[in-house]
Amino acid sequence: MNDQIILEKDIKKITINKKGDFIQIDMNDRETFDKLVETLQCFIDKSKKISNEPDFKHVSELCEYGENQLKSIYGEDIIVSIFGVKHPSIRAITIFYLKLLKILSDFNEEVNNKTMDDIEKTYGSKYLDRAKIREKIGN
Repeated sequence: MNDQIILEKDIKKITINKKGDFIQIDMNDRETFDKLVETLQCFIDKSKKISNEPDFKHVSELCEYGENQLKSIYGEDIIVSIFGVKHPSIRAITIFYLKLLKILSDFNEEVNNKTMDDIEKTYGSKYLDRAKIREKIGN
């Protein structure tokens, strides 16, 4: 018999509208997770700049940025699925991104805790310094 390694999927489904449509975040796919986190951080940074110098052109650019980033990850139809319109307001996009950031943060912590539990089960608690591991995995 061959040895097997079958990985557990750490997938978060997030309902995005009342129809029950959802997006998925696979924690085993670092590229997508990192892109989402980078998008969220960039959106927040751009929002802070706009709040210092309100200009309709900058607000429009930020909305377009927020839309385009979501489309690049989840496809062209995602904006209407989430917001119900083709071009949502800055407030709608901001609220969505803030809620998504909270969900991602909580899910990341949950997955990291499961990882530490797996290490503890495998090697025992005498080998586990949770503080050092948290530091290494960024939690």
